Amino acid sequence: MSVMNTTLYSQHATDGGLDSLAVHFIRSVQADTREKIFVQTSKSYYIAGEDLWFKAYCLNIVSHKVSSYSRIVYADLVNDRDSVISRLLLNNRSQGRRLEGEISLGTGLAEGYYWLRIYTTNILQEDSNRICVHPVFIFNPGKQDFVPKLKEGGNPAGTGKPEVSFYPEGGSIVSGNDANVAVKVKDKEGNPMSVSGFIAASGGTAIKKFKTDSMGLGQFSFFADISGKYTVHISPANGPEFIYPLPAIDPFASQLSVVDQTGDTVKCLVSLGDSIYNKGRLSYVLAISRGNLCFAAAGTDNYRINIPKSNFSSGKASILLFDDQQRVISERNIYIEAPDLHVSVSADKENYGPREKVNLRFSTDGLSGTPLRSLLSLSVTDYHSGKVIDDHFKDDDIVVSDLPHGKYSPEERDLMMLVQKTEYMGWKNNEGAAPSTGNTKIQDSSFENIYGKVVNKKNEPLKNQMVTIYLKAPALTVKSDSSDEQGRFHFLLPEDLRDSAEIRFELNNSKTSTTDKRIVIDPFPFPVFPTPVWLKKRFPDSVEMALVDFNKSELDTMQVGTGKGWLRAITVRRYKKRPVDYDETRRVSLFSKIISGDQITQSANGTGNSLLSVGGVSIKNGYLVVMGGTLAAEATSEPLLVVDGTEIDLTNPARLGDPMHSPQPQDVSGSSPILNFLNSIPPAEIDFIEVLETAEASVYGVRGGNGVVIVNTRNSLRKSETRGDALFYFKGPYSAPEFSEPDYNNKEIKSSAFPDLRSTIYWNGNLLTDTSGKASVFFYTADSPATYMITYKGITSNGDIITGKMKLERR
Repeated sequence: MSVMNTTLYSQHATDGGLDSLAVHFIRSVQADTREKIFVQTSKSYYIAGEDLWFKAYCLNIVSHKVSSYSRIVYADLVNDRDSVISRLLLNNRSQGRRLEGEISLGTGLAEGYYWLRIYTTNILQEDSNRICVHPVFIFNPGKQDFVPKLKEGGNPAGTGKPEVSFYPEGGSIVSGNDANVAVKVKDKEGNPMSVSGFIAASGGTAIKKFKTDSMGLGQFSFFADISGKYTVHISPANGPEFIYPLPAIDPFASQLSVVDQTGDTVKCLVSLGDSIYNKGRLSYVLAISRGNLCFAAAGTDNYRINIPKSNFSSGKASILLFDDQQRVISERNIYIEAPDLHVSVSADKENYGPREKVNLRFSTDGLSGTPLRSLLSLSVTDYHSGKVIDDHFKDDDIVVSDLPHGKYSPEERDLMMLVQKTEYMGWKNNEGAAPSTGNTKIQDSSFENIYGKVVNKKNEPLKNQMVTIYLKAPALTVKSDSSDEQGRFHFLLPEDLRDSAEIRFELNNSKTSTTDKRIVIDPFPFPVFPTPVWLKKRFPDSVEMALVDFNKSELDTMQVGTGKGWLRAITVRRYKKRPVDYDETRRVSLFSKIISGDQITQSANGTGNSLLSVGGVSIKNGYLVVMGGTLAAEATSEPLLVVDGTEIDLTNPARLGDPMHSPQPQDVSGSSPILNFLNSIPPAEIDFIEVLETAEASVYGVRGGNGVVIVNTRNSLRKSETRGDALFYFKGPYSAPEFSEPDYNNKEIKSSAFPDLRSTIYWNGNLLTDTSGKASVFFYTADSPATYMITYKGITSNGDIITGKMKLERR
């Protein structure tokens, strides 16, 4: 094949056609709102009764930057039959900060594989194969039936005819040219297969042999003759031969292929099929990386181009060939090995003793030394066998998220790129048209809305029925709505209403009896779908064998649970307590100061003003001051206010909801926001108020620096004399609890005789580096000598994906 000389233009070219194409194409690419999710779990395997901690990252599929396009991210744990074990709604409005959760693994769960699924409505509707499915193994000593599925050679067992996919370089096999074709082989369960094979010309004569690797990938090259008919013959180990037809050869196609890659350059070739070669056909080449234009050129007929790598980001990039109608006719993905990120993780020591403090320091910088802000998740575990993490640690670089982690050669990386799904084939420049990638946003079912209906005994809808709701947090709120012709009603709830918040519905139409009426609340429309089989990946053979070893040698020392076979809990009673008139189980500290609901009711000063009767609580400069607060000397701020477990931000009145009663202007609180707010709550609604001074308030961190005022309302917001009431627990955005660990800075706790046998030493799902790219954390070691595995994942502000691990020794 001859190659013509041609004039090439750079990305700064004045050629109007190239400029127009580049502008419109990049606009279209950057308008792509599709999402991709990857996840980190605290461990790979658990024991029934433990807690599974996870952190999800929702990214734009093009730029890799954190995406808040979908408001809701769903997280659910399912078994092999897709039965849901646990389900969470995650609020995706805060740039990924709230996409973490804790799932309690019940002691009754059967032993075996489970899968954590993370997805959005848009991902599910666009392509369910793009949902994130993460394998989790759960041990249960009382329900053991795990048998590893191993096969010689490191491949999962598979029977029947293999599933074979062909990926011609550039998208087509072009006649009259050397064709390079990648092949992917899987068994019927979607597991990769190592096979031998060859390509045969007409008559069955073998012209090229190939093999697939442990990932089921291989490739072969041959000269594509338009008159030839080619077949591919594949022979699995100890199995029969299977024959597959090769994709048809196209004499009218054009092809973009990679001839060679050096450290600085990608060398490409534009080839035309026999029927269109040597006709002065104009074409364009654009190269993009993370939605940015990295190279542009134009030429005619067959030509070579050298693309410098200096403008590319690390990871997947796409080189695209456009015809003279500015339509994408060939696409070639490449992988750029251009490390542009330096991550440093260091500990203050090499070896640690029992219950000793470990200080970790993180730093994320570009190679130029520019600090990068990063959002990270961090897990510290005692695996008793670090091999489990080492073998199962996944490469979440988006483009190869379905492939095992490892140090790949350039040839292996390029083979992975050949089998990537094409993204832009068929795209055409429509000047003047709005940028579009074909994806349409699917509206999330808002968790800020509640819908329902009023029906009679016969389930017939009732109109003009007044429905009232009462909710306690984030602020006391009351709203009413009248049912329509279909008996329907609707309430818009406060934006920051928490998961499982209690909402009381009442029918209070005084004109008619409510005895035979009832309220029916619409359930939240959770997606129900089967998990694509090929996404339910088991651990590699080496990891499964490590699980077997763990089961034999370590499991009996790490079991957790209650009931038959477990030691009975012992309760120590030191003295007879004085009975109290409030729910003492909700009390945060034994050393706090309490105002009971009865005390408030008996006071004539109102809810908030009763607080001033507590020793050490006063008004200074119009602000409430708790003794010992950091601002007590010159009050400019107030204590932290917590109502029924929810922190209340009084600096933003719009977020407080609709108060049940207006503040009383005659109080003595002056401008104090807390006292004005408390005076808006009827005394009968208060169970008790707890005041924490700074020593006890330390449980709230720096937020409790001025002390904490905790308001606990009664279980029922209001007693109703009518029937037809309904109690509803709102399924809203989940808020992950703080990971708990023993505070060995406390000498009494550190010297306690209770054995510390933790396997999850530390978890942090929201480690955010500062403007200098640095962050630090600390945790305490457990009792048993072990090797700790520190695993971290995350994303930088530039869209760089961070993955890494290191080991610490507990001697």
